[in-house]
Amino acid sequence: MLIERARTPSPLFSAQDPSLKNLDKRHADQRVTVDIHMPRAPRGVTAKRPVLMIDGGSRGDIGVIRSLGMGGVPICLLAADPQSPSAVSRYVTRVHPFPGLEASDEACLTAIQRAARESGTRPIMFATGDRALRLMSRHRAELAECVDHDLAPAETIDSYLDKDLFAPVARTFDLPVPETFVPANATEARALAGRLPYPVFAKPVHRADWDRLPPNTVASAKGQRIDSNAEMLRLLDALDTLGPSRFIIQGFVEGGDHEHVSVHSYVLPDGTVTGTFIGSKLRIWPPYAGVGTLVVSLRIPELEVLSRQVIRRLGYTGFLDLQFKRDSRLGVYKLLEINCRYSVWTELPSRAGCNFPLAAYATLSGRPLPHIEQRERIAWLDLERDILGMMTYRASGEWGWGAWLRSLADVRCCAYFAWDDLRPFFRKLRERD
Repeated sequence: MLIERARTPSPLFSAQDPSLKNLDKRHADQRVTVDIHMPRAPRGVTAKRPVLMIDGGSRGDIGVIRSLGMGGVPICLLAADPQSPSAVSRYVTRVHPFPGLEASDEACLTAIQRAARESGTRPIMFATGDRALRLMSRHRAELAECVDHDLAPAETIDSYLDKDLFAPVARTFDLPVPETFVPANATEARALAGRLPYPVFAKPVHRADWDRLPPNTVASAKGQRIDSNAEMLRLLDALDTLGPSRFIIQGFVEGGDHEHVSVHSYVLPDGTVTGTFIGSKLRIWPPYAGVGTLVVSLRIPELEVLSRQVIRRLGYTGFLDLQFKRDSRLGVYKLLEINCRYSVWTELPSRAGCNFPLAAYATLSGRPLPHIEQRERIAWLDLERDILGMMTYRASGEWGWGAWLRSLADVRCCAYFAWDDLRPFFRKLRERD
């Protein structure tokens, strides 16, 4: 499979998006602005300012590293394993020791501050996973002394990460989300169970809670479809074994996994939308409750308009990932959740003309923006997880191996594998030995 070579980014004339002139007046006083920490004077603002990242061991780390590296940005990686797949990328210029995100906040913060001092100039720091995002958000005051970042306000991050806090946000801004129930405790959940409009989808506020459930209790720690009152009561019985557990229940959005789509965007501090990228998830892992394993670049004008409306209502600036699912019965898109950090398959939009990490870097460092324009029919593949998912899809009759092979025709970039950055792939292979 061929990898599309990176093109040299060209400046983008960042005129005010005309659609933003009609900002919904109902929400004009509730704008969510990114808490950009930049020096007032242009200290160290050059094309060579490094980006500081925490190696969280995810596919998303590789995507951000390659996106920035294609733009010539030096990457300083904080890594517990100096030979991890992310650390051996050709785009990583320096690896700093890091105790791991499981360590104490004090130890993590000390490592970040030390790496910032050793970088030689004031670095820019990005978060590529939820744990790194929470760490940075908790310690934004200390980090502001040594790095620049574009974190959203702490209350915004908390409300997007914690699904029970997102429900009132969705109501406040009149977002197109499925009907959502947030039981306060187990007693309320049991009383609610008999009145739910089944099927529904139950999600933990923190997936780590459901990781502790006995095997085969749920299909995925990210969430579980529930089709009856009896199934809900069985789940509640299992959750009782964990002690107090926060979760939400949403109306199930009918449709197969191929109805899942994500919209990535980067919004400048003045509200200008630099562009949107739509990724259609043909398959996910785990099936019915997971993350994309085969994602295709696809422009959907209706969804682009809807996404810009959501962004306007929120008044959000910075990077965000809007996750939708199309209701196959009604033909409408429902917003499932919002992430204010980069996704697992960030490399796809960057290879397909929408390098949002580079746009964020340009904004924070005072550089010209890269050109943002989505190219279609370019796909990203996570082969390992995709094959695992095919065991389920094939058993259900949704995908056969012939259709699976044909679906790979548009693949131009993969998790770990890239013709212009091979070492992460070979390092990942060694980890499997």
